[in-house]
Amino acid sequence: MKRLRKITNSIVSSALITLIVFTNIPLGLFEYAAQKLADRDVVDALYLAEHDRSVVDRMRLPRAEAAVTPTGVLGFSETAANDNMQFLSYTSPSTYTPRGDSVDTTTVVTDIQHIRGEMAPTRDEMIWGQLDEDRTLHVTRCVGGCDAAADWSEELEIVIDTAVTSAIICDATAGSCERPYDIAYEQLGGRAVVFYGKTGSDGVIFFRIWNGTSWSGESSFTFKTTNLADTEWVRAIPEGDNLSPRRSNRILIIVEDANEDIRAMIYDNGAINDLTTITDTSFTSDNARDFDGAWESLSGNALVVWGEGTTAVTNPFRYKRYVNSTDTWDSSASNVGTVYTNTNTARWVRLASDLRSDRIGATFEGSGADYRPGLWKADGSTEGFTLGVEDATTESILMNQTDVAWERYNSGTGFALFVNTDASTADVSDYQTFTAGTGFNGSAIDMPGAMGDDGAMWKIYPSPNSDEVMAVGVEWSDDLCFQRWSGSAWDADCTTTEYSTTLPPDTGVAHNEGAAFDFVYRWYSPWSRNWRFYSGADTANTPTTALASENTAPTGFDGTAGNFRLRFSVAELSNMAQTDARKKLQYTTGNPDDPASTWTDVGDVGSGAIWRYRDCNGGSSVCDDNTTLSGTVLSGSPTAGWWVQDSDAAGGTNMDHSALQVRELEFSVEANGAAAGTTYYFRMYDTDIQTPVFREQDNDGSNDCATAACTYPSLTTASAAAPTVTTGYASNINVTTATLNGTIDSGSSITQHGFAYSTSPTLSTGVSTTTLGSGSIGPFGQGISSLSADTTYYFRAYATNSGGTGFGEIRSFFTGNGSITRTLHLFEGAKVHFTNGRIILYQNQ
Repeated sequence: MKRLRKITNSIVSSALITLIVFTNIPLGLFEYAAQKLADRDVVDALYLAEHDRSVVDRMRLPRAEAAVTPTGVLGFSETAANDNMQFLSYTSPSTYTPRGDSVDTTTVVTDIQHIRGEMAPTRDEMIWGQLDEDRTLHVTRCVGGCDAAADWSEELEIVIDTAVTSAIICDATAGSCERPYDIAYEQLGGRAVVFYGKTGSDGVIFFRIWNGTSWSGESSFTFKTTNLADTEWVRAIPEGDNLSPRRSNRILIIVEDANEDIRAMIYDNGAINDLTTITDTSFTSDNARDFDGAWESLSGNALVVWGEGTTAVTNPFRYKRYVNSTDTWDSSASNVGTVYTNTNTARWVRLASDLRSDRIGATFEGSGADYRPGLWKADGSTEGFTLGVEDATTESILMNQTDVAWERYNSGTGFALFVNTDASTADVSDYQTFTAGTGFNGSAIDMPGAMGDDGAMWKIYPSPNSDEVMAVGVEWSDDLCFQRWSGSAWDADCTTTEYSTTLPPDTGVAHNEGAAFDFVYRWYSPWSRNWRFYSGADTANTPTTALASENTAPTGFDGTAGNFRLRFSVAELSNMAQTDARKKLQYTTGNPDDPASTWTDVGDVGSGAIWRYRDCNGGSSVCDDNTTLSGTVLSGSPTAGWWVQDSDAAGGTNMDHSALQVRELEFSVEANGAAAGTTYYFRMYDTDIQTPVFREQDNDGSNDCATAACTYPSLTTASAAAPTVTTGYASNINVTTATLNGTIDSGSSITQHGFAYSTSPTLSTGVSTTTLGSGSIGPFGQGISSLSADTTYYFRAYATNSGGTGFGEIRSFFTGNGSITRTLHLFEGAKVHFTNGRIILYQNQ
């Protein structure tokens, strides 16, 4: 799709689509767009500017250039299998393939009560944790397809309670069904961290780190020193999860103990910082996790929401912020607001981050079978919660019956999905939506079809590479079912015919409150590796004239009009393929590893950008956008990729990126007035998954780049030459004032210019200087005052940049004294004065 010239009054309903004036659009793509738009209930009016691709990126029409077929893995338990976790692989839209046992973890047979799974951002790997009734935590790892028993191995067996003083009982009663562990990956370094508490080690959290090759020894930190009790819940939320455009190695950790005290802190590269007290009066006597946390995706702030107090009220929820800019927590809690019409104690809270804004979706579940959705920063920036429509008809059981997720691409405009059970309609659950600029849809909507039994629990999972959302539901009879949101609608029913299982209640009681299952989507996850700059004068298909060694920054580059060819390799690390995978080039002068640095797209050919694409061979097939490279030049034996010569065109067939493949790309670029004496960093940006291609920096014991660490490409422009300046003649000369004139003939990035003047012919004494600030090539002038009469002044123009100061020649002027030395009457009513060597004609009045 070269350009969408104009779309006006795009109004879509089930029967009508109006699309006006498309140009340069292949018919097949038009039909695709029309079909996608027809799938929507509502599409906002779209106004596309000629050069504003960001509007296209934000529109609710999914981009057609790239495709990643969503796949995932469900880990679950069956009563009959006891301690052995089962797995089931999924391929969108409707293929579920049961395979059997993942791994035989122990000879002691007890039911699994909680399961957690996480996908590695930098490896073909998932880490799973299963907590058994006897309080033993089994940590397993799967690689490859995770669809055969041989892909799985047990990594750790951690005894939470050596004496098993109290078994974990999840049988639909207010017993002990807590989950004192969690798993999270560092989103840049790629290390997995398992956090857990131990019975008898009150106030302490332990953790172990997997770097891809080996496990660290056990470390610990103290989160509480008084009013000690066993750890009941641990929640670990990584910053930048699900391919967020802002990623770090920070993990938000929230811990609750048996005294209902909640603490929060920040893990960062193995260190624990910023411990804060959330509350000492939480209410979780029914084993519900009445707290959750989330990161704002743009600011780096974090949010913790929890239920406060043991008395039923209409506003039982509070929140507290971690402020990234000051590295501090709020000193006190804030009230979410009036959540319920009737009084409730807090039961479950679920939060989810919008990847394209600082919005956070929330579901608030109360003890009176009341549920309400909410949005933090509903407009994207204003702090506080906006609440949706309350539903007081959820099932009155102990399981979490609500959840929230954001669509991947619609999250650019903000599209959230909320799911909850409905006690008033047998076997049918409800959902609500939120769309930025429109708000909540207004009321709960029945999901199509029905479960095989009443709904008891929902957990929903967004695909990181599409707008698909997978909902996994638990029925009262403890069967699992799947219902997929396609990005526009739900599948026809909650599919139990594809695969049915019975989760393990301890005593055969239905709808236990444990979560003996989890679902994990795979990611298409690109990372950058080696790079090298070549001369832009090299017109061969494979360049040979390097500007510096591999992974080494050239210096002295001509930032005014210099050219370069950048070879850059990109690795897919999570075993997922992408078709038509366009990558564009961006630059910054800030720290490339600082999330706060501003990155700018390299401009299209002929644009006014200071870095812009160029044809490196004058129109031949070499350098053409979406053309396959003939060979590779970088270390690591990468596969030949493609040229990139456009920042906003559609992807092409040569831009496919296979699973676990390293491909080499080339960007041909010219400078167009880049700042002199400045270091510029470059990175790739994936336009289809709408996230930067970060440098690979996992600490897995191997070095995947030719240098000590993978870095971003960079170059330093040459220092600027001092400006050349011409001094003009003075004008408007009077006794005490005059105008000085000059011209900047050459020079870039002028930081200061003006004039120096004095009564000294050499401008060596008594010099005054005028300043006009930054400037550019061309004439300039400046008036001066407070001059002395009958005096000769000498002056010259100057201009300064990082290369130095350039001066014009010295010129002079004479002020005189203003007295009339001779008068000549020409005719009646007019006369001429000779004053200071000047002739002035006066008309008598």
